[in-house]
Amino acid sequence: TTIDHLRNQRDQYDLFLDLDHGQAVESQLGNLLLLGKRIPVAILLQLMKQPGQTHSTESLYAAVWGHPYEGESSAAQVRKNISALRNLLEPERKNPRYLLVREHAYGVAGGYYFNETASCCVIHPLPVGIPIE
Repeated sequence: TTIDHLRNQRDQYDLFLDLDHGQAVESQLGNLLLLGKRIPVAILLQLMKQPGQTHSTESLYAAVWGHPYEGESSAAQVRKNISALRNLLEPERKNPRYLLVREHAYGVAGGYYFNETASCCVIHPLPVGIPIE
């Protein structure tokens, strides 16, 4: 199947996530202890849905936690979990490869984004009851 083919090619990717089999592999670090971390994985998946697109702290909080942004305490939760994710995922913490920050500039909102140049593969099981088209 296509999924088996992707699994056999996992060494071709910078980052390979097989959520169905509980496997996360980074090309330089090898197996990652990532998949038991619900919130960091949810943030990663949210950013990976649209590589290169900036996500504000507010939008990440709303998408991952599922309720409205509540100011600094919400921002602190996002920062804490991004930091934890970087510690698990990035080969060089000082020179991030996957989770990048776009600084706020005049007319351009700042926020976090997933590096669109990183080659990655995510195998994610569909929830039961979701029709496959």
